[in-house]
Formats: sequence, structure tokens, C-alpha cells
Amino acid sequence: MISFKEITEQKISETYNGLSQDLKDVLSSTDTSVVIETIAAKYQLDKEKIEMLIQLVGLVILGLATFEDMKIEMKEVLEIKPQFIPPIADEIHQKIFKVPAAAPVAPPVDKYREPTIGPEVIDLRKTPPPPPPLIEAEPHKAPAPIPVPESLSKMPQVILRPSGLPPTDLPRDILDLRKDKGEF
Repeated sequence: MISFKEITEQKISETYNGLSQDLKDVLSSTDTSVVIETIAAKYQLDKEKIEMLIQLVGLVILGLATFEDMKIEMKEVLEIKPQFIPPIADEIHQKIFKVPAAAPVAPPVDKYREPTIGPEVIDLRKTPPPPPPLIEAEPHKAPAPIPVPESLSKMPQVILRPSGLPPTDLPRDILDLRKDKGEF
């Protein structure tokens, strides 16, 4: 944890004078504050927290605080949500100190087991897969009408519908008894 009581203007001035030119350039560069403001805006920090974060990064550059001190201050003083502290610190570390992100560590090789043999893995992102073969489609044919035997074509048509409903179309060869009124 940083003891702000021990950090005086004189100590900051002495430490600044002892820095290498590269660190002095980083500390006095407007790019540094722009990077910090951009990172802070990404995590929706207000102006007061952004100013305090810039000061914390300055103390880290001067060597008066460590990255761990900065993370603690971000949590306790700036009251940044704990889930945002590691990504903010990592971005500051990468973009200001130009330190690449930690590469994922490959799992250790198991030299006591035999390698498994499986199908070849093809990375489809590099080469597009071959196009599927084209299939010739036959034109759609209407079904042939079903032949009606002559004996059925001469039969009278009968339509059954619920009582009380008027007929929509009168089929051919139908006697309507309601119209005949019993007269044949």
C-alpha cells in the first residue's frame, strides 16, 4: 500500500531527476494521459477517478509505487469494481510500458503416454472448403388428371351439407325439392 505521507514534492522531484530519458518521456507525454483516459472511459470511470488513476500511474512510472500497490489503490481508494481492476492494470501495463500481454502457457508435454492418433484437423479459416456439387433439378410436372370411368361421370352428384345452410352452387342434374314444392 502506498503511504502518501512519505511522498513529498521534493521526493518526486529527486526521483524524476534520476529517471532515464525514456521514462521521463513516458511520464511527460500527453499520449500517456490520453491512453489512461481512453482505458478509464472504456470502463466508465468518472473524471475524478481518471485523474487519480493518472496520478497512480505516474507514481508507478517514478518507481514510488508498484503495480500491486496501484491495484490495491484502485480497489480501496478509487472504488473500482474488482472485476475491472485486472483488465485495467493489464491494459495500462501493455499500452504505457509497451509490455506485451502474458502469452498463454502451453500445457506440459506428457512424455509418459503415447500420442493419440485421430483424424487430421483442417483449419477451414485458411482455405475455403470446395463448393458442393451441383445437382440438376427436374422441372416440376403437374400430376396427370385421374381418369374418371364413364359409369361414374354419368351418375348424379350428391352434396351433403348441414341442415339450414343454403347451397353455394347447384351441381348439375340435381333436383331441388324445395323449389318443386312436391310437384314432380
